[in-house]
Amino acid sequence: MRGLRVGISVLAAAIYLASGSVADARRDKGPKLVDVKAVKLVKPANGFIDDPFVMDRAGKRLAYVVSDSGNLVKLYVANLATGAARTSFDISKFAKIPKRLEFVMGGTKFFLVWQSEDSGPLYGGLVSGAGKLLRKFGPAKDLKLHTYKGKPVVIAYTAGKRKRARGALKYHHTVELRNLKTGRRVKKTSLYVDAGGKNAKMEFRLKFWAKNYTYAVGIKGGAVDSKISIRNPDVEGWYHMPTRKWHHRRPIKDLLKHKRRLMVKRKFQNIEQFMNVSYDRTKLRYWNGSKSYDVKLAQKFAHYDHKSLRYQIYNGRVFFTLKIDPTNDDAIARKVADAEYLDLYEYTVGSRAKRRGRLLLPGKRQHWWFASPGYWAVQPRHIGFDRGGKSLRIFKLK
Repeated sequence: MRGLRVGISVLAAAIYLASGSVADARRDKGPKLVDVKAVKLVKPANGFIDDPFVMDRAGKRLAYVVSDSGNLVKLYVANLATGAARTSFDISKFAKIPKRLEFVMGGTKFFLVWQSEDSGPLYGGLVSGAGKLLRKFGPAKDLKLHTYKGKPVVIAYTAGKRKRARGALKYHHTVELRNLKTGRRVKKTSLYVDAGGKNAKMEFRLKFWAKNYTYAVGIKGGAVDSKISIRNPDVEGWYHMPTRKWHHRRPIKDLLKHKRRLMVKRKFQNIEQFMNVSYDRTKLRYWNGSKSYDVKLAQKFAHYDHKSLRYQIYNGRVFFTLKIDPTNDDAIARKVADAEYLDLYEYTVGSRAKRRGRLLLPGKRQHWWFASPGYWAVQPRHIGFDRGGKSLRIFKLK
């Protein structure tokens, strides 16, 4: 058995090295394209393309940031059809380390999240189309855009030890809502818990956050039946932070399934729609709220490296990518390595995921991307540096 395992390992290594030599020969010519058309390679003369880049809702403009880990922090807005920059402005006076970027207010302004220093708190800002900081939010542990009573708000989440603790409730989770346009406070609520995340008076133990910190979700003690003086079983409680009311009490029918669900929801906190790999790593799943769906692909899921999954929700559309594992079981059986394609899919519930495009991108380098129905922007990540990459490629989807 030991000899067989060694033989398979050597064969796999040989296949991988063979595919690597082909990759090196192609690398200078750029990636091989399938069902996509190259529009432009964006490569700044100075600095690098930083983490946040995003398309507007119309799918016609791309916003990205160029930084140099020093004084250069510049926001560009490019035309996706040509890749040419339409405008740019310096944001270094208020944003040192940009983290997230979104088009807001009909695409006329931006919401930017940044840090002033590594490992520091987050700040958010409403930025005009000319690069002027109109409103500033934070500091906070996290910042989210949300709609409350029909108006756009910024939710600032903070947590930590209380300055004046009462009894065992030594920690706080504070959620503050501020109007995006005016900056005025709309609501502010704190949930106090002990070291285990429990509030004994509320009979509640916090498990995860939902809908941009507007709901604290966890295990709520069952109500007491006054007629027979017996407490009902515990339920899943949804505490609405802005109104300080219990909005949902959901019965727990299967303890094992509920525990597994809590583990998934805890990993994907505040995310209503997401994709993940099943426990046995044999399926890809799409989640919307508490419902999950098995996703069928154009190719065997076993041919992909499950760790390469990345997903994005854009205007209600679900996009995701997976990278082919060159030494998957079928490739080893054929004794021929599979090409390391990065596949872009679009998924609609109830139908097979549609492969929208492929890029031959061999090697272990990670790639970040943003997709719309018409375009795909792909960034090869830096190796050994946790921010950005040297370039950004824009492709048109067929």
